Amino acid sequence: MIIYLTGYMGSGKSRYGKLAARRLGYGFMDLDELIEEDAGMSISELFSQKGEDYFRQKERSVLMETLPGVDTIIATGGGTYCSEENLRFMKSHGRVVYLRLPTEVLASRLKILAPTRPLLTPHLDNLQEFVASHLMEREAWYLQADLTVEGKGLTGKKLAEALRTLIS
Repeated sequence: MIIYLTGYMGSGKSRYGKLAARRLGYGFMDLDELIEEDAGMSISELFSQKGEDYFRQKERSVLMETLPGVDTIIATGGGTYCSEENLRFMKSHGRVVYLRLPTEVLASRLKILAPTRPLLTPHLDNLQEFVASHLMEREAWYLQADLTVEGKGLTGKKLAEALRTLIS
């Protein structure tokens, strides 16, 4: 089974996804890493040199190639699930899990990462307000996931336990 992890930037999709995959004996893929490998440049460089539209096309293309044929957890980017085409693809090829965190926790985590995140860079002075507004736009997408896992206090072990409900 393929399990797609979705959620806002900083929600722990890559970090906890790797740990949960190890506990479950699953493979692990990070969509952002696959995009960077395919494009030959970082996500930040893609955004600055080619723009968000190009990045989203590249993201969709790489996502459509992620059918490993074995049990795998795939950490997606924060905006991957926020398109009808990607949502349909992910739901038809696996199960989708939303890692949900409150705005203040996300903003706190992202304060450190913001200078390297193209969507956040213009909002460094009002990061919490931007995250709150942006998360509100995306939450309707995220809530269409097959399972929502509260991210506050999350560990790889807790995520693996939650994912077992989808697997069994």
